[in-house]
Amino acid sequence: MDKCPPGPMFRRVVNTCKGGPKLGPEKHDRVRPKFWRGFHVPFSMPARPLGNRRIFRGVGRSFLKFLEKKMIRSQRLPRIPVMFVLLVLTAALPIWGQGRMPMMPTKHLAHDVSRFSIKGIIGGDGRSRIREFRGHPLILAYWDRQGAAGLAGAKRALKFHEKFAKKGLSVILIERVIWNFKDAELKAKAFLLQELGPLDGIALAGFQKDFHDLVRPMQSSYSRYMGLVGVDGILRAGGPSSMVQGKLDKALLLELKKVKKGWGTKKERKIRAMAFGKGKLGDALNMAQESNDDEQVHDAATDVRSYFKYQLQAVTKDLDNACWANAKRKIVSLSAAVSERKGLAKKVASLQERLLKEATPEELDAEKKISAILKKIDKGKGGRPVNKKLMKLAESSAAPHAAARARRLLKLVAFLKG
Repeated sequence: MDKCPPGPMFRRVVNTCKGGPKLGPEKHDRVRPKFWRGFHVPFSMPARPLGNRRIFRGVGRSFLKFLEKKMIRSQRLPRIPVMFVLLVLTAALPIWGQGRMPMMPTKHLAHDVSRFSIKGIIGGDGRSRIREFRGHPLILAYWDRQGAAGLAGAKRALKFHEKFAKKGLSVILIERVIWNFKDAELKAKAFLLQELGPLDGIALAGFQKDFHDLVRPMQSSYSRYMGLVGVDGILRAGGPSSMVQGKLDKALLLELKKVKKGWGTKKERKIRAMAFGKGKLGDALNMAQESNDDEQVHDAATDVRSYFKYQLQAVTKDLDNACWANAKRKIVSLSAAVSERKGLAKKVASLQERLLKEATPEELDAEKKISAILKKIDKGKGGRPVNKKLMKLAESSAAPHAAARARRLLKLVAFLKG
């Protein structure tokens, strides 16, 4: 075999190797690629290891030639239709290879990204550090303004949010532009409202310099990238949005199961399932307090206390922004979750007192008008009618909190078209 010239196909190796031993059918397995060993095919195979695309194209063309000869010799089908079908299959084979053969970059992902923080975030519930999302999955989706392809990842992330938001999924859309110019966040939000529609509960952020460490494990560029951060702050799936679809679906379902059943050791799973799956924070903290001496329970108890802290921050943010309905709904759920813990119940009660004090009848009436205007803004509509209604609310002295909210909306409407 050493005397034989290296040939690209089996036939050449067999026919041109005059000085060395000839390769019989039983010797072919030594030269074939791994996945073809043990198979004897009636067409030639490459003797050198080639890329997956080239192997499939070469094998496909040889196999089609073999089928063509067999069909024409048997005279079962006329020559012209057979040639047409074979021509179509040969033309479609390279396209199929390009779409199917690239390996997914999410095969061995287990990258801890809990140390990252996202600055200048708008929307959402006030959380900016990735470790603050522990207990629920988080999707990061990059987007740009270069046509429909640039928004593909953002559209897919919105579909995930609509389907799994009630189960605790959070989404952050990151523009591939550094927000270092005036009103950058408002311009980005106005653009997404007109292109994608409502962004309820979706957080937005601009690009940051340290994000290259986040994307590096996926071997992907920033543009059109999607990543899934698990309940434990570890990146579970990531890559270009066009290639990561199936992997992201499976990984997200697994993370949602962890939310319901918990993760970690047996004791930690019980505590986390009680807190994140059933929403009973008080019972979960009582369970952690009973086994306080156990070091294994310390991390789970810390996760539960942190989650309660971030829930209080979300209510405070709604009160600051005069979102009285959202604040009331969250206070009711929190008070039910910590009813058995007097210390935590006092903190929720103080927020409820603030709600009753600030949410006057005039404020509630103004909020109803603002919610009606928001339905038009969510559809990407602005114009004079919306501006007039917001101007009246902004000048109202009876509802100062709602007036401040109307003035913020006026800045956003200024960047909407029509």
